[in-house]
Amino acid sequence: GGGERGSPPPGTTDHEVIVILDRLRSARDPKDRSDAVAHLQRLGKVDPARVGRLAVPLVVDLLRARRLGQLDEGTAQGLLELLRALLAHPAPGAGREVLLLLLKDPGNVDALLDMAEGTETFTTVATLQVMQAALEAGPGEMEGVLQGGGSQQGMVRLVACLSDERE
Repeated sequence: GGGERGSPPPGTTDHEVIVILDRLRSARDPKDRSDAVAHLQRLGKVDPARVGRLAVPLVVDLLRARRLGQLDEGTAQGLLELLRALLAHPAPGAGREVLLLLLKDPGNVDALLDMAEGTETFTTVATLQVMQAALEAGPGEMEGVLQGGGSQQGMVRLVACLSDERE
């Protein structure tokens, strides 16, 4: 309540983000999904830490579903763009906070590498941009995971994807 006179309330709430995530999770229609992703992208610009904390687990799950052919490419690209924007957010420490959430499960890095190795050029490029943003957000953390902290030959795979892209 309060402050509904046409001006948006200051800051976002967990509830607001969770409602959008539920919509994203349950939407059958790609248009509904892309609306939800666009909404998350807007909130992520304002409140990257909150959106990251709440959205990263679902985003990674959905990207894994993409690999299994269960998510349309447009939504996958929107989610990758959201991740990249959160990791590259200019607010001090915001990107690193999101990165640490992402790295809580080293399998997340493998999931991203799997996408980068996929056949869709656009998705590959978007995924590599996420990886680049991740490396810039926390070079030490990312390298630790890529060089053997749980990822399957992450560095080798990342370099292979990058060299494929340049051809």
